Amino acid sequence: MADLRELGTLALLVVGLVCLFLGVKMIWRTVSIYRSGGVSAGMVVGKRVHREDALVTVRFSIAQNKHVQFEQLAPLFHRREYKVLYDKVNPQRATITPRLNVLYGLFLVGFGMLFISETYANVFSILTD
Repeated sequence: MADLRELGTLALLVVGLVCLFLGVKMIWRTVSIYRSGGVSAGMVVGKRVHREDALVTVRFSIAQNKHVQFEQLAPLFHRREYKVLYDKVNPQRATITPRLNVLYGLFLVGFGMLFISETYANVFSILTD
C-alpha cells in the first residue's frame, strides 16, 4: 500500500512542477513582450475552432507598413479591433490579452505551489510511517 502512496506522491510532484514551469513560462513570455515595447492596433481577420479551442487570427502593422499575422486563443470578450503588444525583434510573438496571460500564469504557479507543498507533506508522512 505504501508503494501506491509513493507513486501518487510522485505523480503529484510531477504535476506541480509542470504547472509551476508552465505558469512561470507564460508570465515570463508576457512580460518580455510587454518590455519590448511594441504596440499597434490589430484587427481580427479570422476565427476558427481547433479541437476544443477557439482561436482568433489577428493582423497588425509594424514599421514600413509591414503586416504581421498571428493566432492565439480567443479572448473572453470578442471585439473586432484590439491593442496588440508585440516583440519588436520577433513580431510573431504577440498578444492581445496580456493581463489575462499573466492571470493564467499566476493561477498555474499557484496550483503548482499547492501540489508541490502537498507533496512535501506526503513525503514527511511517508518518512515518519
